[in-house]
Amino acid sequence: MCLNTRRADTEFWLHIQERPLHYLILQYLSFCGFREIVEVGNISYDVGLISALVERCRPETHTFHL
Repeated sequence: MCLNTRRADTEFWLHIQERPLHYLILQYLSFCGFREIVEVGNISYDVGLISALVERCRPETHTFHL
């Protein structure tokens, strides 16, 4: 099983870097608890690693079995 992830929209994050969001939008995002998403931005990650961890996750014991 492999997770299908949505692609990161690099153009959006480049746009945000070049033209920062209005302070009222940032204030609203903070109020909703999503401010960190804008601050973190575009993160690359290993899809295979995420899939492997999900496959080996045992929720009943909160552990990963390799």
